Amino acid sequence: MEKTMHNHSSEFAVSNFVSLEAQLERCLDYIPFITPNLTVVSPKFIPLILESCSLIDSIFSKLSGKDSERNNLKAYSMKFEEVLELDEKITLFLPTTLQPLCPFKGWTKSIPEWWDAYNKLKHDRLNNYQVASTANAVLSLAGLHQVMACNKDFIGPFLRVGWIDTRDTDAIDELGSVAGLGALHPSPPTTIVESKLFASPTRENFVRSFDGSYFDIDYESHGLSNRLRNLLFAHEEW
Repeated sequence: MEKTMHNHSSEFAVSNFVSLEAQLERCLDYIPFITPNLTVVSPKFIPLILESCSLIDSIFSKLSGKDSERNNLKAYSMKFEEVLELDEKITLFLPTTLQPLCPFKGWTKSIPEWWDAYNKLKHDRLNNYQVASTANAVLSLAGLHQVMACNKDFIGPFLRVGWIDTRDTDAIDELGSVAGLGALHPSPPTTIVESKLFASPTRENFVRSFDGSYFDIDYESHGLSNRLRNLLFAHEEW
């Protein structure tokens, strides 16, 4: 990646995400994230999709070193996939029965449905309101969560909002090592970024594979919090 983000930019993005996540949580009180509800449409989802994807676009633009220029998602995929490896990234959605999400799956070949929804709503929300669905809202926030998690410049803000488990000594050692190397180590430390509704890897997946409701989890992953372990145990055993 050619350019880093200023601290105030990454702080703003994380603060914005916290607000969007709280809005999504309120929506989920009425529209749970279950299969029959994935296509439910609500005007409440429109700002979640628009703001999440706009932030993704801004982060990619900033990393490109061209603050005044926007590219489409296809161009960003060509530029950043080799570094960020978003195509294979797995995020766990945490509010109900754990759901693995792969928002950028196949993004180098075709535009993800949630990003297509963003483009449609951005240009004509009155005629395209039907794409403001539960699934697209959740995937838009998951996509933003992954993009931030893959970026070293967000580690400080993550620590300040408590999204990295500092009780994990291996994770702390990794944080210290990467911080000590500075610019010589452009990638983030290997850990897990866990907000209220999402858990994403910074680098290697902690969900190694999944098939339906079955997960293959690497329980030795750095930064696997007690809360996340409990959620995984409950999902697997109870």
